[in-house]
Amino acid sequence: MAQPIQRSLTPPKANAPVPPPRPRRIVRTLLATVVLPILLGLAIVLVLAITPWGNERVRQLVVSQANDRMNGELAIGSLRGNLLSGATLTDVRLADSARRPLFSARRVQLRYALGPALRGHLVLRALVIDTPLVVLDKQPNARWNFQSLLRASGRPRDTTRHRTPPELADITINHGHFVYRRPWHPDTTLTADRRDSAIAAALGGKSRSRVERVTGGFQRIVEYRDIDARLPSVRLADAGRPTAVEIAALSMIGEPYREPAIDVRSLVGTLYASKDSLWWRGARMALPASRVSGDGTIKFRRMGFWLDLAGAPIAFADLRWLNPTMPATGGGSLRYAMRIRGDTTSLSLANANVRYREATIVGDAALTRIHPKGETTRIIVDAADLTVARLGTDIIHELAPTLDVKRRGTIDGHVKVTGPTDDLRLDADVAFDDANAGRSRIVARGGVALGTNPRARELVIDMRPLRLATISAAGIRVPLRGVLTGTATVNGSRSSGWRGRGDLSLDDRGARSRVIGSGEWDAVSKRIVADARLAPLALSTVNELVPEAQLRGAVTGRVRAEGTTRDLRLVTSLRSESGGALDLHGTLALRGKNTRYDLVAIADALDASAITA
Repeated sequence: MAQPIQRSLTPPKANAPVPPPRPRRIVRTLLATVVLPILLGLAIVLVLAITPWGNERVRQLVVSQANDRMNGELAIGSLRGNLLSGATLTDVRLADSARRPLFSARRVQLRYALGPALRGHLVLRALVIDTPLVVLDKQPNARWNFQSLLRASGRPRDTTRHRTPPELADITINHGHFVYRRPWHPDTTLTADRRDSAIAAALGGKSRSRVERVTGGFQRIVEYRDIDARLPSVRLADAGRPTAVEIAALSMIGEPYREPAIDVRSLVGTLYASKDSLWWRGARMALPASRVSGDGTIKFRRMGFWLDLAGAPIAFADLRWLNPTMPATGGGSLRYAMRIRGDTTSLSLANANVRYREATIVGDAALTRIHPKGETTRIIVDAADLTVARLGTDIIHELAPTLDVKRRGTIDGHVKVTGPTDDLRLDADVAFDDANAGRSRIVARGGVALGTNPRARELVIDMRPLRLATISAAGIRVPLRGVLTGTATVNGSRSSGWRGRGDLSLDDRGARSRVIGSGEWDAVSKRIVADARLAPLALSTVNELVPEAQLRGAVTGRVRAEGTTRDLRLVTSLRSESGGALDLHGTLALRGKNTRYDLVAIADALDASAITA
């Protein structure tokens, strides 16, 4: 039988140790002081981040905080989504300090990484912007609208701290609209009346630039609309690397000038930007009937520009945004390069093969334009090797309406030139089928100089043949008629005079003449020196120069002339083809219908009736 346990009847001492708290009380304490606040905080975060009520509170906070820090005004219609990973904003509007639109969008969808954002590093994993409007506006005598948007913080910026730039990826733009407005003013070197004319032309739509009158002056407007783009990555400049924008797809309607606009159906490539440059490599662009690819660089500080494009095919209609006078049909393939540095612009065409209607142009060409400030512009033809086929004067007049084309016909041929404008090397073989006079063909080789003082250096001109009616109708006064064949070599310049030698034949309605010799004309004294052998000379040709002579038949022999057209000394030793000789010496005054002559004739067995009418 069990024995009862003996219990002491003595109460415990007052200073006996307190037994340790039970584990349940510890748990309660932890829940009340640690877990519950965390759960409450998470609940608040989840309510704000996930529920519509919480999203609205966040929207109000964002708008309030942003407007407290801006001179402009931000408005967001609604904010929805799981804000722990992304958000959808609707009816977003941002106005500048003058309450003019700077940015707006119907909807903005964001996906971001929350962890890096809590550490101050923005990682944007996706961005979709629907119907955005961006307006960059610089009013006359004012700053850009975005420069005055934020208020100064008043705290010095820590420039020693390296900030990792935001990471941006998977950006999509739907139906975007971009407007660029900057101050415009006419050329300051113009006189007051010409400045007024330039302003009237710009405001009246007669200039290519789109200009509007605004408070304080004028603005030029550039506009791009219907922009659809997908940018897989945007890498901002960091650690010596440039900003890089990868374009996987882009289409838009561009209006850098007045209509017509440029219709970009597709643009693919990567744009790079630094503090002083913008460049791209291997970009590809599709226009309605053209495919263009190439590279380019724009220098901001040194005003440099480099462009190298290939078009295959290229349609003239797609280039009318550059020049509205370009034809609406035609095109081909070519490679185009432009380089601008300082006062020098270089242009080149390579592998060109273009067609307009029945005309074609094939070949290469390159020239350089040098325009020093305050000095005369020089144009240097670096090289040209072009073949033209069936180029009608009607096409020339259509493409260049201001050019006065006096004859109707078609041009065919090949032209090759190299060297600077003041010392070109010419190799040309050109034919012109005159609708009225017939075909002329000129083969020219030698040195020439263009500009205000044309020059020739051993320029050999071969006429196969040259119809003088074509020359006369083109505005060049020629006192003869008929068809000219033969070869002539020309030297000299407009300012100093001309020297020539040749072997030329003239057929004037069956009357044939041949002249072999040389001559020169001094531009200062207006003196002529000529020495020629006639083999033979149809005297009816003389009647063109001296209508009163009324000569006929033909003569052979030598002729020497020296003096001016008003006092030309003439010495001849001639023999008539019908028999007899005739020597003349004296003076002539060539004045068209008022020509005068004082000649002494010595005849030997000459039948005068054989040479006079």
